[in-house]
Amino acid sequence: MKFNIQQIVPILLLAGSLSSCESLLKIDNPLNERPSAVVFSSPEAAKMALSGAYSQLSSNSTFAFTLTSFNGMAADEVRYNSAAQFGDVMSNTYDPVTTTALPTIWTDIYASIYRFNSVLSGVQDNSALSITLAQQMRGEALTMRAYCYFHLINMFGEVPLVLITDANITGLQSRTPVSDIYAQLVSDLEEAKTLVAEEYSGTNRMQVNRASVQALLARIYLHIGNYTQAAANADAVIAQTNRYSLVPKEQLKNVFLRNSTEAILQLGPALNANNGYTTEGSSFIPYYETSIPNYVLTASQLASFETGDTRREVWVAERTVNSVLYQIPFKFQNKDQATATASGRVEVPMILRLAEQYLIRAEARFRTNNVEGAREDVNIIRRRAGLDDVPTGTDIAAAILKERQTELFCEQGNRWYTIKRTGVADAVMSVLRPSTWQAFAKLYPIPQSARDTNPNLTQNEGYR
Repeated sequence: MKFNIQQIVPILLLAGSLSSCESLLKIDNPLNERPSAVVFSSPEAAKMALSGAYSQLSSNSTFAFTLTSFNGMAADEVRYNSAAQFGDVMSNTYDPVTTTALPTIWTDIYASIYRFNSVLSGVQDNSALSITLAQQMRGEALTMRAYCYFHLINMFGEVPLVLITDANITGLQSRTPVSDIYAQLVSDLEEAKTLVAEEYSGTNRMQVNRASVQALLARIYLHIGNYTQAAANADAVIAQTNRYSLVPKEQLKNVFLRNSTEAILQLGPALNANNGYTTEGSSFIPYYETSIPNYVLTASQLASFETGDTRREVWVAERTVNSVLYQIPFKFQNKDQATATASGRVEVPMILRLAEQYLIRAEARFRTNNVEGAREDVNIIRRRAGLDDVPTGTDIAAAILKERQTELFCEQGNRWYTIKRTGVADAVMSVLRPSTWQAFAKLYPIPQSARDTNPNLTQNEGYR
């Protein structure tokens, strides 16, 4: 039985039965118009398969917008204007059955993992590919799979670690400890760092190069508390001044343009590079000036900006509708192709950027007792935002956390992951959501639909 790729329910959810638990659906190879042996039978075809994997990731709703919106609501960065929808997310009372976005997040991410696993399988011992090409493709696929798992474990905790494409095996896998998954990601990325080229493979920054691997490694090492390696990898990226630099304060609105000097890894319509707007822009910006925005920034997020912060001026837009003032995220300023064409701005999703690397290095330096080095990294970010240096005697750890909130707001769940990683989530959220916050809400529930098709999936603590 063969499905069009848009009809394929990703790997863990399709491993249920047609008529019984023993009758598993077979999932075809990625780009299932052709069998795997044909898909990877030439360099051109193999490159198309990898491009298709990137395109599938960038075009699904989770990576295009939901990582930012859903995690943003959970962390009180943004709120949805209709209490009837996402009220459970904005009160951190999500449910494995009724919170409708969770199954989509789960399946979208595993669909991408499946695609990149297929690339890894297709390039392995493939005589049709040169050694250099096979290594580059393997490194890119390992990196993007690690990126997918990073989000999964930060949202759901323990998840099945799927490294192959055989649904008869993966569809019944149990959950893997987070520490083991992180160990796999570090191993994969350290290997990828030796495989991929220093240069980008095309004219855009939409495919993995060595700095992309190092930037993701820096983030992951920070999450697992290996601060020496976090600083070393961030430093390796920051040192590439011929390729990367912070966009000046006067051009802050250009940070999220295609090929911005601050971009380390971007995504976009890989198979249609002419689009100049993002799903985030079209979702956050009302289509009409008189329309009430669907998503608005919260009071806590707005309060985090200091007076004179250029980020508040440039990355936050204000709309007055029916005499009510709304503030919306405005890092992406194009809401559709007409807007993009008129503005001359080509905006693409940002996956990894240089400012985060300064903040990673700042925290890693602080954790390894290089307080002055940490202070300088924080000040570099503050100066770019038009702010004074942090005063002597400032709590540098608190300053780093604050700069993360104001620099990286509404960027794929960064705030949500950060307050959990640094151990302040309970303190922060119990103030913001005093009547509903419970400690177990730091992890989302495993979607019941996934558990229905895989009896080996257990539920996170606190959920039914």
